[in-house]
Amino acid sequence: MAMDPLSRMLNSMFPKLEISREDPNMLTYSTNHFFFIDDLKIVALKEDVLVKMMEAVNGFFESVGLEMNSEKSASNVESLSCCETVDGINGYRYLGVLEDGGSNVLKNKVMDSILENVKKR
Repeated sequence: MAMDPLSRMLNSMFPKLEISREDPNMLTYSTNHFFFIDDLKIVALKEDVLVKMMEAVNGFFESVGLEMNSEKSASNVESLSCCETVDGINGYRYLGVLEDGGSNVLKNKVMDSILENVKKR
């Protein structure tokens, strides 16, 4: 509930990316962020826009008394000091799925992790 105003703020202040599907029968949509419960992922075409979005998010968090967990945060923008920079080798997790800096699922690492957990059982 507390995140709905942040979502509206991001939508009104920053440009959105059009996300299209390969299937022409599927609808396209545009967004500049993804929210699920307390997980936030912001996206932008330009690095300076992403930095401004992060400043807005931090300002919102400060005004409502929330803190970002920098240990669970990552960015592909080196100028953001708030979190670890994704380097293309190490990934980050969004909703428990390991991704690289381009938001591509790191399938081999995910599969290795699943196999390791199965072997433990």
